[in-house]
Amino acid sequence: MQLQWEVRGSGWSAPVLVSGVADVLWHNPEIGRWCVVEYKLGQGRPEADLAQACLYHAMLSSGDFASIDGSLAVLSFRPELQERFYSGDELEGAQAALRALIGRLAGVLPETSPKAVPQPEEAHAELGKQMLRALQHYGVSVEWSGEVIAGPTFLRYPVMPGRKVRIKSILDKAEDLQVQLKLVQAPLIHNASGRLVLDVQRPDRQTVAFSSFSDQIPRPGCAGSSQVPLGVDLSRKLQFVDLGSPNTPHLLVAGTSGSGKSEWLRTAIAGMILANTPDTLRLVLIDPKRTAFTELRRSPYLYGRKGLVHPPEDSASDTLDALIEEMEKRYQRFSTEAVSDLAEYCAKTGELFPRIVCVCDEYADLIGDRAAAKDVENAIHRLGAKARAAGIHLIIATQYPDRKTVGGALKMNLGGRVCLRTTNHVQSNMIINRSGAERLLGKGDLFFLSIGDPVRLQAPWLSPDERAQIFS
Repeated sequence: MQLQWEVRGSGWSAPVLVSGVADVLWHNPEIGRWCVVEYKLGQGRPEADLAQACLYHAMLSSGDFASIDGSLAVLSFRPELQERFYSGDELEGAQAALRALIGRLAGVLPETSPKAVPQPEEAHAELGKQMLRALQHYGVSVEWSGEVIAGPTFLRYPVMPGRKVRIKSILDKAEDLQVQLKLVQAPLIHNASGRLVLDVQRPDRQTVAFSSFSDQIPRPGCAGSSQVPLGVDLSRKLQFVDLGSPNTPHLLVAGTSGSGKSEWLRTAIAGMILANTPDTLRLVLIDPKRTAFTELRRSPYLYGRKGLVHPPEDSASDTLDALIEEMEKRYQRFSTEAVSDLAEYCAKTGELFPRIVCVCDEYADLIGDRAAAKDVENAIHRLGAKARAAGIHLIIATQYPDRKTVGGALKMNLGGRVCLRTTNHVQSNMIINRSGAERLLGKGDLFFLSIGDPVRLQAPWLSPDERAQIFS
């Protein structure tokens, strides 16, 4: 039997009609209860089962079924019987979240205003004054050149060197300031938007939740989206990199243990999934450690049966060669239709090719075998040089951004750089062409480099519950 639910929300541009067919629906007239039976071929997650039960409950609570009360009982066999009872009050929060999700997916929510930027506290200003006094104590004259900016992770103090004060003399005092002010990490002193700034870790560092910024992710459209979320800037705005741009068709991601590298990769994947459908996006996930992408093993977004690759059992070289073969097939079709890229082909023919994004969590493991390394590097060189127009992209990550790992193939072809905390300044120079990443604060604190100076951002935290919901 088909069930329907007309969902309305405050400020929505239109109501949304949600419909579905239950496997079995029966009614007990003696007690006035309805029961929905849903058959599963495998064991699902309790959270997903509850969400589906809430959806059926909402459908049965409207229209012809509006006379039933607001309680809900969920029974499942795993194989033993498990049951849970929810009162109407307990369901209010779940139903509100369900309505919001439906409104977002349908694109009928009202436009949201940008999040207000929190003002710096008095303690933050006092810390800046202490830094000025400490620098003056060392004979380095500086003065403020703007307001203190309080980001979620760090405080930014714009400064102007005094007369005859060289910038190098300020840079050399970073570790002295750390000791004088009893900071956990030395201040990061660098150029940002043409100004010299001192970035200091917030003593009350905040967690940036992915769910707080998911409304800034593009909604799925007919042609899909090439936007990948990078991180949150100082104005609390989520920044993106466009894989469709000639400047950033492929990304090189680096970060040591604890920097948040694997978490950033999962957040990037979550953002791409939310902005696309399986018709517009497919993923190839190379996971040598078998821990980064486990939750995606049954995702409909995977590219074929080998969308999740576990070297050395699975050949990364063969996987990349398959992408090269797909790239050449697409270019043959482009030539037949006299178009130059994926967007033109889809617009002219109406045939939809999904964008393919290959994500590798640890590149160093792929080139540990010298014989395989050459094949992998050659494949990356070919894809990096010409795969963008075909809608095929690489996101290659490494924990060891040294000369041996980040060779010519990566540096030449992966123009977009996401640099989390590195072990030393040499690794930082390898990725963003300057030192500084060795003083990042870990847990998603990063620099992004494309054109111009690197931009410092904070990657959102994607919780296990959110991963389970988005990746299933």
